[in-house]
Amino acid sequence: NGSSCSWQPNGGGVAVIDTGTIITMNNSRMVDVVEVRKDAALIGASANLLFTANAGLYIFDNGYFNFPGDIDVKGNVTLNGNGISRFQKNFNIDGDLFIASNAKLLNATSSSLDLTIGGNLSIYGILQDAATNNIVLDGGNTSIKGTGSILNARNIVIKNGDKTVEPATDLYIESGMQFLGPYTVYNYGKINLRGSMDASDPEAAWINEINSFFSYGGGITMFRTNGLLEAIAHGNTISYSGITDQSIILSEFVHYYNLMLEGSGLKTLLSNVHLHGNFTANARFAHNNKAINFHGDEMQYISGTVPPTLYDMNMINSGPGLTLQTPVFVDHNLGLINGKIFTSTVNLLTKV
Repeated sequence: NGSSCSWQPNGGGVAVIDTGTIITMNNSRMVDVVEVRKDAALIGASANLLFTANAGLYIFDNGYFNFPGDIDVKGNVTLNGNGISRFQKNFNIDGDLFIASNAKLLNATSSSLDLTIGGNLSIYGILQDAATNNIVLDGGNTSIKGTGSILNARNIVIKNGDKTVEPATDLYIESGMQFLGPYTVYNYGKINLRGSMDASDPEAAWINEINSFFSYGGGITMFRTNGLLEAIAHGNTISYSGITDQSIILSEFVHYYNLMLEGSGLKTLLSNVHLHGNFTANARFAHNNKAINFHGDEMQYISGTVPPTLYDMNMINSGPGLTLQTPVFVDHNLGLINGKIFTSTVNLLTKV
């Protein structure tokens, strides 16, 4: 299966682990760059060893690394191909982390040591941490992109600068998100966050930009302690999609564009809201004696598989109006201030 030897380069240089070679590192070592090529592997012999790469760690084809000790990469980490690489203790990356569509990076233990990334995060494959660990994004003004999955981490931690989710991103994140400071995530893509989101600072923010999508599955109210949600940009959607009961929070400026309810839990409105786009009810809705004001300048739609009962429904549409694609019930006041409501013989508007 290849060679096993003590890896001697130390203090600089480029180490290439060539095709088919398996190297076991028996001592703590430092080099500038490591390249692990097809059918090759870098394996650490002990959890007491430290591996340092001053400029980068690059994996190709089905190469991989499996290291039980600390890893400190002062440049970028790039996982191409379809190999499965593993770490078990502290893994610090000062630069970017890139995981290709068929590659995987796994935390092989359940320790409480974090994966820290100082640069951009690009996940097209799978990044899987341990449930007790955080993935800490501690670089200033970095980006998040990819179409892969982040699995099993405790939290994505936002530190030391704003983060931008790039367009064309479609990430599934099976963790929570914590903002440690007055930082903002600007979402231009699609994020499905299954855990809860909160912040230590009242200036922390999640901003959904034009045509973006954010699905929130957390069982704890979004930004329960601190932080704010802004969701007014044209075409953006906030989906409350948890399998447990969720609260629909007061967004910045009291406005949503598209509001979607999904999942098996009850979704409860915490405040009056102005809706500039569409309301989709694929989950049970509790109006909590709060109003929804349909305040768009384009055609708006109410749709979904669970016909909603609203408390106060105010029509303030300055465009073509509002079309019902599901039955809608109004429990208290119906305010016809401006615009038309289009119903059908099936999708009626009923005052109860």
